[in-house]
Amino acid sequence: MIYRFHLINVHPYFTKSFGSFLKDVDQFNEELIEIKRNYNTDSELTPFLILMDLMEGRVYDQELDEVLQRIRELTSVYQIQSCFLLDGDFEHLSKIQKQNDIIYSNYMVLSTFYHTILSTTQKVNKSWNHTSSKGLYLPGKLARPHRINLLAKLWKRGLLDKITYSCQILSDEEEIIRSNFLKYDDETFARFKMEVANLLDINFLEKPRFESHGYPYDVNNYETTSFSIITESDFAVGLNGEVSWLPKLTEKTYRTIANKHPFIHCWYPGMVQRTERLGFKSFKEYLPFPNYNEIENLHERINVTIENIKNFESIKNNFTTEIAKDVEHNFQKFLTLCRIEQTKLQPILSLPQTQDPGYHITLRGFVHFMFPIPDFKP
Repeated sequence: MIYRFHLINVHPYFTKSFGSFLKDVDQFNEELIEIKRNYNTDSELTPFLILMDLMEGRVYDQELDEVLQRIRELTSVYQIQSCFLLDGDFEHLSKIQKQNDIIYSNYMVLSTFYHTILSTTQKVNKSWNHTSSKGLYLPGKLARPHRINLLAKLWKRGLLDKITYSCQILSDEEEIIRSNFLKYDDETFARFKMEVANLLDINFLEKPRFESHGYPYDVNNYETTSFSIITESDFAVGLNGEVSWLPKLTEKTYRTIANKHPFIHCWYPGMVQRTERLGFKSFKEYLPFPNYNEIENLHERINVTIENIKNFESIKNNFTTEIAKDVEHNFQKFLTLCRIEQTKLQPILSLPQTQDPGYHITLRGFVHFMFPIPDFKP
């Protein structure tokens, strides 16, 4: 028996907008009919569905378990083998019943592993540069309260010369930033935009509207700086009837660890704790304000975080040996997580499969399915 793998994004069946799922399970039935139509009963090729929901910040509640059961029943009706590849970052909160056809995967670990350690074209920083006096800040999209406010406060305090940073305020972000975050008058905002503009991210996709998915990146940014400032993505989910902010590590943190940088988080309370619970060193014990991430008020939390950033030059000089050990610990822990994630996929990858590139699955196929970034060729 030779399998032809079909990667199917089931995210719309698990996601609600205005009270309704983006797709009803009846539409999945139509997908199955179309797939089944392409197979003869006497064909040696057999379909195998990999039902993927690897979008960021997913928590599976009882209602989503019911959706999953309905999808499972439909594949059984058509006698099509399948498995679910689900977002594993919050597996400990999942209400889905454990079954042999469910694999919880940390997509961000896999993606970073593929685009850094396994890449033949993307260079990776080989050692921590403790001699540099500068930090590195690659915030991505700026229309987030913790990102734009951190940048604005660094600007107002004249501290941007202490970091290498990337900043591009897109036209559709301006109104959001001015209405919700920065109450600057026209003249001040124009000056702010002009003075902070600095693009380090690589526009590899070459789209008119610049987008950065984290890869590729300029390794020189890591080689010439001594620490990273990380403002992770903001994930809000409905949990126990309330909106909850759940700290989740994405490529911003894993890429930093893969490039052997110590870091300072600037996120909602809980990010440092989450980092430590995953087995990573957070470097908080070396900072003058180690509990900086626990402060509830956004502006007070950012102000204290800036004090840690401002003092990192002297901190690294006082704790060079200790920080170097923690940097290496994090790198090795990351490699361990990568091996765990690869092992999870082995039951699928070890199945006999067709060599037809449209239906043959490798680690690259999993990584590129959710975010199809072309492989970087320098």
